[in-house]
Amino acid sequence: MRFPHRAWSGRWCAVTAILTLSICTALQAGPVNTAIYTSYSDNYPNGVHFNGTAVDSISTADFQQFGSAVAWNWHPDGLAAFASDTVGHIQVTTADTFTFILAGAQDSFAFVDGQLVVPHGSDAVAQSQNTISLSPGIHTVEVQYDIAKPASQYPADIYSGYEMSIVPSIPGNNVSIVASPEPGGVLLIAIGSLALRFRARQRGARPTI
Repeated sequence: MRFPHRAWSGRWCAVTAILTLSICTALQAGPVNTAIYTSYSDNYPNGVHFNGTAVDSISTADFQQFGSAVAWNWHPDGLAAFASDTVGHIQVTTADTFTFILAGAQDSFAFVDGQLVVPHGSDAVAQSQNTISLSPGIHTVEVQYDIAKPASQYPADIYSGYEMSIVPSIPGNNVSIVASPEPGGVLLIAIGSLALRFRARQRGARPTI
């Protein structure tokens, strides 16, 4: 005797499991994302105002790819003047004070959980820093960067780029950069978990004739 509802539930569970696995896999790559803008206004010392939509998006493993890693000559897509908005998430295991060190040329601003922590501005490569307390858990970190000078005043040899490091006051209490699931991803993962549990119960149930 066939049980169509049980066959359907099996297919649903399989599809949901695949979606869940795909989402979990996608969340592991490029946890730090940088949007590039060509229309913006500098609001030093408060941050950057981005206009319109991003012209490019860059995915990296951390906040240290656009400074010394490129010899302080960062020009995404060959742009002379541009702004960028970098967003990532850090996990704090033990409550501590952490020093955010923002190095770079031109203007950059580090935010933690939406609060401005380090404003930095310099034509040459220099650095600014600030120490704050962070509780255990996941915190959102954002770095806004821009070439404050208009393109007409941008000499070919001017330094460009930034990098940020986070130093704990307790040795070894380093933060880790993690991917933060989107709300939709969390929902699908939850559905997948419930579906798999439902399927397990169906396997244990006896058919009624």
